[in-house]
Amino acid sequence: PKPSHPSYKLEGYEGPRSEPINEDVVMEDFEKYGQLKVELIKNAAIAGLAGTVITELAKGLEDAIIYAAGAVAGVGYLYFLSIKTDTVGGNDAKMGSNISNVRFVLPVLVLVAIALRNASLGDANPVVVQQGASAAGFMTTVSKEQFGAAMLGFLTYRLPLFLSQLSPVIKESAGGLLPGSAGVAMQMAQKAKEKSAAAASASPTPFGENLV
Repeated sequence: PKPSHPSYKLEGYEGPRSEPINEDVVMEDFEKYGQLKVELIKNAAIAGLAGTVITELAKGLEDAIIYAAGAVAGVGYLYFLSIKTDTVGGNDAKMGSNISNVRFVLPVLVLVAIALRNASLGDANPVVVQQGASAAGFMTTVSKEQFGAAMLGFLTYRLPLFLSQLSPVIKESAGGLLPGSAGVAMQMAQKAKEKSAAAASASPTPFGENLV
């Protein structure tokens, strides 16, 4: 077949070039990601500890222990999820994805441990198993209160994530909520912080001007 239009070849043109990768920026982003990952796991652990103390005061030691076990499973969930994130796009992506799937088993292990403990109590078992109940009926071996404590503990890891997403909104609206000069002062401080951050991020050219 003949081309419908004449073709052209530009002398010295080697095709589009990719922008060079700034290794310093890559390393800085990698460090920020590592700090963020540690911060998320640490905050989840702190939230779980606080929830355990509150549960102990409100419901007693037994429910607090179950809550703590669920909170540990939640921290483990975040950890194994980070393994998947760390290996995305790399040679170990498949292995990382397989290892990270362990996170789905953690809350089940907590419930299994509770069920085994209940069964070991004999007549002191807090769950009354009806005769003829199916062995597959898992909820027949764990009380509703125990299940609720375990699941609340497991889901505690979401609380710091939720608060971290809300914090920028709260900071922006806090100035409008404060009365009088206090609100004006907070808004001015926030604007000054934003201006200083913008000035610090701007990189001047050798000619003393910023290129846009």
